[in-house]
Amino acid sequence: MTGRLLRGVAYAVTALCAACSAPPSTGFEAEAVDSLLANAVRRGAGARAILDSVGPTGWEFFYVFGPYTAVDAMRRCISESHGFETYGVERREDIDVLVFKTPRGQLSSMQIPRSSAPFGEDALTRRYPRNAAHFVVRRNRSGQLELAPADTSVPRCS
Repeated sequence: MTGRLLRGVAYAVTALCAACSAPPSTGFEAEAVDSLLANAVRRGAGARAILDSVGPTGWEFFYVFGPYTAVDAMRRCISESHGFETYGVERREDIDVLVFKTPRGQLSSMQIPRSSAPFGEDALTRRYPRNAAHFVVRRNRSGQLELAPADTSVPRCS
């Protein structure tokens, strides 16, 4: 009985130490972003997706990178050389990569399947401030639904 109790205590202490050493959470729930965008596309042309209330806590800028975007181009756009996951977008055509950046430079990234919420070419590689990360669903030249920037004055990355 004493051995079993000691193992239980050791297990609890190990779990607590692991929790204490974990990095602070940004409150980022990729599922909420994915759901918001996919639901807008499902609603059809004219539907809007406004990202203000989703993403990591306190994010300031939002970036979208499409298929075959080079990692160097992503780094130049975000002004960071590390700290985000590319999900292999530089060699894939089935995903877009979304990156959120806080005022302190903390990055959170996620992938979204283009089959559920594709971004149009004109939405890619832009630096969206939080108050301008708004998208509208439209039909592209092929008749497929895609997310386009609601405000095309948002600057493209150079």
